[in-house]
Amino acid sequence: MRSIKLFAAALCAAALCTACVPEQKTNVNLDPDFSAPETIELDFTVLNNDTIASFGEIINTPYTFITALSIDGDNGSKRITVNAETVDGANEEDAMHFASAVLRHMDDAAADQYPSFEISTSDSFGTLYDTYGVDMKIVNGSDGTELYVLNTEPGGEIALDPDIETYEEEWQEYMELYLTGLQDAQTGDEAAEAE
Repeated sequence: MRSIKLFAAALCAAALCTACVPEQKTNVNLDPDFSAPETIELDFTVLNNDTIASFGEIINTPYTFITALSIDGDNGSKRITVNAETVDGANEEDAMHFASAVLRHMDDAAADQYPSFEISTSDSFGTLYDTYGVDMKIVNGSDGTELYVLNTEPGGEIALDPDIETYEEEWQEYMELYLTGLQDAQTGDEAAEAE
């Protein structure tokens, strides 16, 4: 008899639970859309600051000839404007290496704002420039002579080498040799003075 009462109680509980099930079903999208948002609005102040900060101590880079750098832009026209000034003695090759570095660092800073942009590599400037065009001018700060100018449309080809790592490593090796030579010369001068 006890098992009949338990069975009856379980049957009543099951009947009450099925009465609580809502009639309306919720549709769940099992294929979510993880694509980039349609509207990308870069914060150009952040882009400027993050790009400059990514160079670190400029004195410890091959870009010590740069005296000023500013980045601005317009989200409506999808244009980024880069202006840089150099010291006297910088040349077009120096400016082109710096332009490559700016493009790489700028893409990475934009990817921090919008992860849908791919990070740059030694083979690629990333994907920022598929969406934004660039107007870059690098000039001699003392007389305004243009050393390098780049104007690209979104998705346009950039005729620079994105491999800044090789250039920076070669510069570092050269600097170490140069500093070693200075130390050797200074040691030789001190020895000559001691005699």
